[in-house]
Amino acid sequence: MANNLTTRPGTNLPPPNPPGQSWLARLFKLLIRPVFVFIILALVVGLGALISLLAATEQATKVAAAPTASPTVKATPTLKGGAVPTATIAPSPTPDGVLKVFITGEVKKPGVYEMRDGDRIIDAVKAAGGFTETADQNQVDQAQRVKDEMRIEIPARPPTPAPTSTAQPGQDSAVQGQGQVAPTATPADSRININKASAAELDTLPGIGAVLSQRIVDYRTKNGPFRSLDDLRKVQGLSASEIEKIKDLIVFN
Repeated sequence: MANNLTTRPGTNLPPPNPPGQSWLARLFKLLIRPVFVFIILALVVGLGALISLLAATEQATKVAAAPTASPTVKATPTLKGGAVPTATIAPSPTPDGVLKVFITGEVKKPGVYEMRDGDRIIDAVKAAGGFTETADQNQVDQAQRVKDEMRIEIPARPPTPAPTSTAQPGQDSAVQGQGQVAPTATPADSRININKASAAELDTLPGIGAVLSQRIVDYRTKNGPFRSLDDLRKVQGLSASEIEKIKDLIVFN
């Protein structure tokens, strides 16, 4: 029956073990193949990583050894008519922390100065030689931090107004220079004309109410203008004490 199994076509049974080979040997052969493939793949990956690392190191070395960029000059083509061609100068990169400011106005040495990050306007003023005698320092925020490409303009103090003359028209200025006091204008007379004032104006006098004001107007209309305080005493109800209060506040002309 065993011979029939080995010779029957179409069967899936494995052939008998070769002479002298155990099942352990066959298991070792089955396991060694994937291990060998894994080792090959690991070597390939490691070699690729090593090549990439060497390339990156070489690139970094080239960048570090590259010279510092200097200002470039771009010349324009020669112009017709013998004109001199101009050149455009590209500014060089500003080092980190270095600021350039332009300070002008009331400083001793206006111009462009290099400042450091964190400097203030007062530091720029000191770099420019300090304020001039006419600088208006109160108009400058000296504690403000400067910025790159900043323009700082220090204003001047406004001019002091000239003293006004107290001389009157037509008066000799030499007399004024000798310490004499110029005559002052006489203030306008604020007294009330008792013969022209209305009842409302008379009512503003101390002690004179609406009733007495109207009586004064009626007496003046009937008897003519007042010429003295004695005439004013003839007004009915106007006492001597009330006349005493207003005598310096009225006129008769």
